Amino acid sequence: MKPSTLFALSVIPFSSLAPRHRMHLLLVSLLLSLVLMPGAAARAQATNGTINGTLTDQSGGVVANAPVTVTNLGTTDTRVVQTNASGFYEEPNLAPGNYRISVQRTGYKQLTREPVVLQVDSTLEVNLTLEVGSDAEKVVVTGSTPLIQAESVSLGAVIDQRETNEIPLNGRNPMALVALAPSVVPQGQSEQNPNGANPFGWGNYQIGGGFANQSVTYLDGAPVNTEYINLTSLIPTQDSLQEFKVETNNLTPDYGRLAGGAVQFRTKSGTNQLHGSVWEYIRNKVLDANTYYGNNAGLPKPAFTQNQYGFNVGGPVLIPHLYDGRGKTFFFVNWEGFGLRQGVTYTTIVPTAAERTGDLSDLNTAIFDPLSTCGVAGGPACTPAQSQYDRTAFANGVIPASRLNATSLAYLNTFFPQPNIAGAAPGNTNYTTTGSSGGNNYETVVHIDENLSEKQHISARYSYWENNNLPTVAFNGICEDRCGELFNTNSFVLADDYAFSSKTILDLRVSYLRFVYTRAAFLSTFNVTSIGQPAALQSQIQFPGPPTMSISGFDPQNIFNSQGADSTINNHTDDDRVSGSLTHFIGNHTLRVGGEFLRATFNYAQTNNSAGGYTFNNSFTASNPLTGTGGLGLASFLLGYASGGSATSVIPIAAQQLYPAVFVNDDWKASSKLTVHVGVRWEDTQPFTERHDRQSYFDPTAPNSVLQAAGLPALPGEVGLVASSTRSSRFPFDNPLLQFSPRVGLAFEAAPHTVFSAGYGIFWLPNDVAYLPYSDPVIASTTNMVTSINGGLTPANTIDNPFPQGLVAPVGRSANFQQTLLGEGLTEAFNKNPFAYTQQFNAGVQQQIGNSFVLDIAWGGAKGTHLPFSGLNMDTLPDQDLALGSALVNQVANPFYGIINPVYGLGAPTIPAGQLLLPFPQYGGVSSGAADLASSTYNSLQLQAQQHFGNGASINAAYTWSKLLSDTDTITTWLESSVPGVQDPRNLKAEKSLSANDAAQRFVLSYVYDLPFGHGRRFLAAAPRAVDYTLGGWGFGGVTTLMSGFPLGLGTNQNLTNSFGGGSRPNYVPGCAKLTTGPATARLNNWFNTACFTQPAAFTFGDEPRLDPQLRGPGIADWDASAYKNFPITKDGRATVQFRAEAFNLFNRVQFGYPGLTQGTSNFGVISSQLNNPRLFQFSLRVNY
Repeated sequence: MKPSTLFALSVIPFSSLAPRHRMHLLLVSLLLSLVLMPGAAARAQATNGTINGTLTDQSGGVVANAPVTVTNLGTTDTRVVQTNASGFYEEPNLAPGNYRISVQRTGYKQLTREPVVLQVDSTLEVNLTLEVGSDAEKVVVTGSTPLIQAESVSLGAVIDQRETNEIPLNGRNPMALVALAPSVVPQGQSEQNPNGANPFGWGNYQIGGGFANQSVTYLDGAPVNTEYINLTSLIPTQDSLQEFKVETNNLTPDYGRLAGGAVQFRTKSGTNQLHGSVWEYIRNKVLDANTYYGNNAGLPKPAFTQNQYGFNVGGPVLIPHLYDGRGKTFFFVNWEGFGLRQGVTYTTIVPTAAERTGDLSDLNTAIFDPLSTCGVAGGPACTPAQSQYDRTAFANGVIPASRLNATSLAYLNTFFPQPNIAGAAPGNTNYTTTGSSGGNNYETVVHIDENLSEKQHISARYSYWENNNLPTVAFNGICEDRCGELFNTNSFVLADDYAFSSKTILDLRVSYLRFVYTRAAFLSTFNVTSIGQPAALQSQIQFPGPPTMSISGFDPQNIFNSQGADSTINNHTDDDRVSGSLTHFIGNHTLRVGGEFLRATFNYAQTNNSAGGYTFNNSFTASNPLTGTGGLGLASFLLGYASGGSATSVIPIAAQQLYPAVFVNDDWKASSKLTVHVGVRWEDTQPFTERHDRQSYFDPTAPNSVLQAAGLPALPGEVGLVASSTRSSRFPFDNPLLQFSPRVGLAFEAAPHTVFSAGYGIFWLPNDVAYLPYSDPVIASTTNMVTSINGGLTPANTIDNPFPQGLVAPVGRSANFQQTLLGEGLTEAFNKNPFAYTQQFNAGVQQQIGNSFVLDIAWGGAKGTHLPFSGLNMDTLPDQDLALGSALVNQVANPFYGIINPVYGLGAPTIPAGQLLLPFPQYGGVSSGAADLASSTYNSLQLQAQQHFGNGASINAAYTWSKLLSDTDTITTWLESSVPGVQDPRNLKAEKSLSANDAAQRFVLSYVYDLPFGHGRRFLAAAPRAVDYTLGGWGFGGVTTLMSGFPLGLGTNQNLTNSFGGGSRPNYVPGCAKLTTGPATARLNNWFNTACFTQPAAFTFGDEPRLDPQLRGPGIADWDASAYKNFPITKDGRATVQFRAEAFNLFNRVQFGYPGLTQGTSNFGVISSQLNNPRLFQFSLRVNY
């Protein structure tokens, strides 16, 4: 087959083909890559690099048509390239490593330069000068490698092998190294060992102004992100990596499906010499510090035992008497195990013994009887002294025993322990405990490289990762975030590159990723009848477990509200991918065209509240439901009146997503000083299809056929099915095929060792990044508890029988799906949902000073358009109708009575008048699951300085001064502490504020440094062996991080807006000083001035911005450090034993958690948690050979 034919197959637009032809083409491409094996030096997507430059003579004249030989010093792999008429040479697709560049030309002395250190995904400009003379004479140049990227227009950082392997990392998670680059901000649960973390925390980094979990991660050129909110499914082990690069702005057209940056990990490869290591890292509580709150409570240090152990070996494949693979076949194997058992300290508020009997007098808040609401139909008449809807107070703040709900009491006695902090003030932290956590993970990596010829190289890597998270049990089986989880990941990549000539190079890659993720309740045999709920409800619960009941003011650490106790997940994904590119040199142009095709399957089921999830606030026990004065969430709970509740049943889905993309790029060496980059990418981020077409969409303009059939007016808004008479497409979203992404930039060498660069690019996100088919209402049925049928004036169902009509089963594609969904609260796909994209732009200057120091200063910016909200209510009251006031909650005859299932609140004989003013009154709410209607702007000043020493030692500093504005935030909101929801969906402009992820200033200093004493060092190089054993071989490393805190977003305990689906924020008292002063420990009970914020009046929205520009949570000041000593085993020093001691949070600085952010609760403005670990010590012993 001709190369042109092969390339045509690699870039053909897959979206124009029928599905069966797409699969045929995928299989053909796979076979071609396996059979033809046309490769040069392996270029897994952007992990390899390029060496280029200009060859001149001593007079400055260019030397054309001269052979330039590039040799890998580790494998002896050799390439030869000719200089063109301009004297320019370029050798792409080189594996990272040390190289020798040599030139031999008649009439000139032979020139050799080594070592030239090529890093991952980098372009080195190495200009060469020939001296006139005999070609038998040799000139050897041993100067240092250029440190600036003379032709790059992207921003980012390369972390070399020593830093990648030796920087002290808590949990030895190499993803934490991403945070060493400017403009990278770690988010919740990211900088720790993956064991024990929520899986979405593994890649939870904000990069370059893109929101967290919207970047991509590659391992040896193979993506490891799955389709579920871009989850990073594989974390490589620290010792298996050669180095890695994080690009944060304006990437080349090779990249798509992102809004932030790209992380490129490169696995180690074997060389001609056998190398390996064996290690163990141990940690326990003996030398560790206690947590701040553990110390204050007099608790012993929590249990902590951690072991991390493994080995690796790499070299040539040698089979005695059969095969000698030196210079040809290489292998690398890495295995690592990890085990952790630890205690987790929790501090919270639990009801006292008196409060459990209904005596809430100690809380000094009047509580009122919701059954005494006056002026409501069926209720008592108002006295002359009462306003409409006033209630009668419970005498002395005591609820009569006869009114206490039996289920509430049973739940309290089952899951809420008694207080154990003596002398705690009422309503303040009065309980602390140590929960259990931990788990095990194991990872195997096998990497094979084969130089088939000077023109062809193949590389294959397989990784298997198994992770077992033990339940994080906080309260008698109530888990924080999730209970037990099991993960396993299989990742395989085959890379094959072929050099047709020195001017034409083809590379192909095939990869496979399988990710399996299961989660189950700790109390999986729990029966709700044990707390007094009906047996009929238990029989309908799909995944048994305890219900979660979150009481306002009594869940400051969000343990119950995290819904971890009954969260169930079954996830099996498979990603098959083929990609390739063809590089051709034409004069001073480097043309590259390529493409990729991804087939991703998504087999999934999840529910977090199969047994029910309920919230309790002060609304039903306030003095008046329209004022919110008085009342307690605990009082509402004891009476059994929830403010909200639901239970969900699901049908497992079998979904698939296809992704074709093609690109073209031209790197033009316009002159010896100027390089111009121009490229464009087209991609088709197709929405999911489902094997059985169990997907629906919402048409906001279509007349509702069920209501029409019942003789009602043609109200707009109807659910439809894909692949049906109303929508022929199998996609729930329209797919316009217009996702073009220009990428442009230039790099100009203004002076020797000074480069100016600038770039611009567009990047598209999948349009369903925030909408996944497992939550489609036809396969995920949520039955909401009818807490009130009159807009919250009086309660309806109680917690002892929350769903008297039973739970509604998922409807699937049944004929009556529209009838069944009528009255339900929907989260739907709106078929006209736009596609999300970001624009990235940068300009900067790199300056190399001397041979070992480089300074980089840049401006980096991004603008996000049509970004996703994590759900947006499209069915709220028009703002002008709020002026109707209490008329909105007056009961009127329900026109849908008898049509809508009585299990829903809209099935009652009467409904609030405001319901009929909604856009879609026939539903209990309509939210867009994706709602790509948001935007963001990001601007940053980025400074980066690097000082290099011998043997790979270095000091790196990165500083970012930035501002991120947005009206949305991360989709993975459950990982963060302050991500407020939308207050008024009718006025999204008012949502614009600082982002919850805005880190105004961030500074990171990282270093690995060998002390200059002992053999091979500057001092005591010839010292006796005993002296060298004592004073030689010492070094140290570390990471220092300083960062300002994130902005705070406030809410209210009670939503009095009566906006039928809007949120509520407090009002700010004009002129009030929001900030408090003093050290952090003195402000824990008043982190900010809570008197500055009040409950808005009924039927109004608060004026507090989404994120307050003055209020920020605690910042970060962290020092991690290590010291190590190498003991030589062999005389030549090739084999050593290393002892290492590492300290995390060396100075035991406390990073406090967020204060309570809900106005009207007892913990408003109060900090009661610690986010970081106290000081921890870790020791290791390692043998290197």
